[in-house]
Amino acid sequence: MKRNIILGAVCSLALSFNSAAAVVDTPFLNALSEEARTNSAALKASESRVEAAREERRAVRTWEDPMIEMGGVLAKKEMRMDEGDIVYGVEQPLPLFGRPKVAKNAADAEITVAESRHEMEFQLLRRDISIAAFKLALAEAEVELAKEEVEWLRLTQRVAEERYANGMGEQVEALRAQTETTRAANMISTATQEREVARATLNRLLNRPADQEWERLELPEVAPEVPYTPAAVRLALQGEPELRLLKAEAEAAAARTHVARKAAKPMVGVALEGRQYSGEGAFREGAVVFKMSVPWVNRDKYKADIRRAQALAEAAEHEARDYEAAVRAEVRMLVTRIDQGRREALLLRDEALPRARQTLTAAEAGWRAGADSLRDVIEARRMLLDIRRGYLRAVTEQYLAMSELVLCCGLGDFEALQTMQEAVLRKEAK
Repeated sequence: MKRNIILGAVCSLALSFNSAAAVVDTPFLNALSEEARTNSAALKASESRVEAAREERRAVRTWEDPMIEMGGVLAKKEMRMDEGDIVYGVEQPLPLFGRPKVAKNAADAEITVAESRHEMEFQLLRRDISIAAFKLALAEAEVELAKEEVEWLRLTQRVAEERYANGMGEQVEALRAQTETTRAANMISTATQEREVARATLNRLLNRPADQEWERLELPEVAPEVPYTPAAVRLALQGEPELRLLKAEAEAAAARTHVARKAAKPMVGVALEGRQYSGEGAFREGAVVFKMSVPWVNRDKYKADIRRAQALAEAAEHEARDYEAAVRAEVRMLVTRIDQGRREALLLRDEALPRARQTLTAAEAGWRAGADSLRDVIEARRMLLDIRRGYLRAVTEQYLAMSELVLCCGLGDFEALQTMQEAVLRKEAK
């Protein structure tokens, strides 16, 4: 009986892990990210906003359109013959005081903002895809664990019923085995539903049909240690996508301040005017006129515009500085999460799991010999299952935190993070 239980559990485990599976590693995640770059409607929208910002830069005019004027004079014939009665001219505003330059600088700053926003949205999407893929792999593993548990409990139930039928066991053990089997079967349904939710989430991020099937995903092994270093903080302060966006917005706000200052300068233009007599068409006189607006009438309004632009620029700078402090704290928090997940996974895999297997073996042997009850066997089996599930969740937590850290440091993938850490450790060793 003991041999049948072990053989059935081992066969079930072998079948579940021999099926084709894709490991959620760097190449796999990079392929999904490139698919999302092509298919994501949100990324296409941000690309359109980048193109709109570039077109806005091309639309900045150095020379304003000239103004043409035409008219006539009503007067006595002698005066019209002398001074002319047809008036015409052209007026051209002059690009003085650096207005076109600051307008182009402001447009360039807006391009940088749009590009930074687009990059941030892509990095956020990459992170969300990584998190969704790891959660789907965890859900797949928990479904397999639930199926394995049901198979083991069915074998145990069969043995308990045979022992009771042969007078070697108690009815309460057979009933307990039946109850545990029913509960475990319900766990399969719950785990399967959670897997479907995780699958739909990943399909949504990739713009696939929500019910599209996936090959079985498998969690990777425990990742190497990721120590906390000042270099990681410096890298995050340089590459964190949202921080880069805030800094770009601060620069754009400063550029708009310069535009507001230039708007308070006078508008200067030059005009050419001419007159001729309609009777014979002869030219009578011409004039060159310089024109200038008087901005002092609305001086308070211009000053208010400047103060508003300055206040917005200061607000953007304060937001960027505040987020810098948040990034520093987040790097430490993420490294701590990575370390906690790694230590938990190694502890469960290397120490708790072997002991739990020994405990189950001893409990099964005691039950077979009549020294222990089925309750002890089921509790030992449940402890083993909890440890295996805890290991999977610890590995998942480690990689979820690593996905956040990759985003925070503005890196491309896990390999870039590991390369950065190895370079820092080599430098510190020297």
